[in-house]
Amino acid sequence: MEDDELIDAENFRAAFPELGSLAIRIVETSPQRGIVSHQFSLQEPPPRALECSHPECKGGVLNLWIMLRDLMDKKTTQQHLKLPCPGGHRQGRVQTMACTSTYDLSFEIVYK
Repeated sequence: MEDDELIDAENFRAAFPELGSLAIRIVETSPQRGIVSHQFSLQEPPPRALECSHPECKGGVLNLWIMLRDLMDKKTTQQHLKLPCPGGHRQGRVQTMACTSTYDLSFEIVYK
């Protein structure tokens, strides 16, 4: 684990002290890149934000800590979401096209 990851792990535990257990599964599907999977837990906490893997995508960021905090504020224990990538890429000089990547997210939360 690199120093940045250690700092983020410590920050994660400090930001979410009420978590007893956590499982986050993310499957990103992109016509250009295929399928990219991510799994996170308390032992391997998620980054604050996950960037789209499409090389031309700009602004394609999932704010995982914000999403998790929102679920926890509602005392959610399980959640499944299908989301389009919020980013886009330039097509020509002016036109911006929506990113074609999609996300399938699964959250399982156990509170202390």
